[in-house]
Amino acid sequence: MQPFAMRAAAAMIMVALAGPGIATGSETPGGPGQGELLFFVSADGVVVDSNSALYDMDDASADVDVLGSFSAGSFRVLGEFLLSTDEQELERLQFGWEVRPETYLWIGRFHQPASVWNTRHHHGSYLQPSITRPVIESWEDEGGVLPQHFVGALGETRLPLGTAGGLSLQAGLGAGPRLEGRELMPVEIYEPKSLDGRGSWSFRAAYLPEFEDEDAIGLVASGSQIDLSRSTYVGPASRVDLRVLGLFTSWQHESLRLDAAGYLVRSRFVGAASGAEDFAAGYLQFRREFARGLSLLGRLEGSADTSDSAYLALFPGFVKLRAIADVRWDFRPQHALSVEIASNRVRGSEVREFRLQWSAVLP
Repeated sequence: MQPFAMRAAAAMIMVALAGPGIATGSETPGGPGQGELLFFVSADGVVVDSNSALYDMDDASADVDVLGSFSAGSFRVLGEFLLSTDEQELERLQFGWEVRPETYLWIGRFHQPASVWNTRHHHGSYLQPSITRPVIESWEDEGGVLPQHFVGALGETRLPLGTAGGLSLQAGLGAGPRLEGRELMPVEIYEPKSLDGRGSWSFRAAYLPEFEDEDAIGLVASGSQIDLSRSTYVGPASRVDLRVLGLFTSWQHESLRLDAAGYLVRSRFVGAASGAEDFAAGYLQFRREFARGLSLLGRLEGSADTSDSAYLALFPGFVKLRAIADVRWDFRPQHALSVEIASNRVRGSEVREFRLQWSAVLP
């Protein structure tokens, strides 16, 4: 079976699991299950002012992100299939067991818990407060320099802490990405040749001042062994050992929200004479909500110690400095229009963008 057919078959299985159980009610062991199927749709247009040959981008795109879930007793299934003008991808397919309330064990394909933005917003464009995600959080096939997906096992739990707070923990272990050409290629459950991905682990811990709220402060860590045999790298090394350590916070006060994250990334080319190299990257974002569904967002992103990084040299389009402003209007329930302007610094070149997006979640 060809990769596209296998992706489509996996999506149909996901829909079949979710569809029959929608609104059936009972989740008791042995009783009928319960499912949900959501469609996150979006259409984007972008105008780019750039003289940089390293900055390649389509001027328009459309996406349908299908998110399906099914539960029966303690058994859980969650799947996410992305269909766009650029790709067709089974982003997540995970099978789990609820060990006890708020504690789950999963196997399948996941998002890395060590990615702050992607753990929270996933793929649905409507879920994001801005049109674009921070550069350091980019998906592998969008020029991302950090692993974002893995296949293996994942455990997660939320524990009460104190009178109102809580502790959220996630840990995963499995097969990570490899480098093909100048792009990270995550492991795919439907593509046998990708299953030779080397080991990857990921961890996230967050303190929640209010157990049910989104406010949090925490840390993330991950490690990946990235195979170089199919990349453009020329040298004695066979792989890169990548380690990531990060801190993050998310805080809401009335109509103002602050989100910030910082990552320290250490790379070591195994088999090369050079030692480990570090670079840092992060972002600071403010969002203000107004009446009638309007919101204004500003984000500043930056990186340091990147000029001498042999690892980042494998990604010549990496954006070192970025500033964006985004205006969003939720003009009706579950429908939004967004406008975003951005200024980027790529290898000494200035790149400006103007974006327009419609996004929604159905039904």
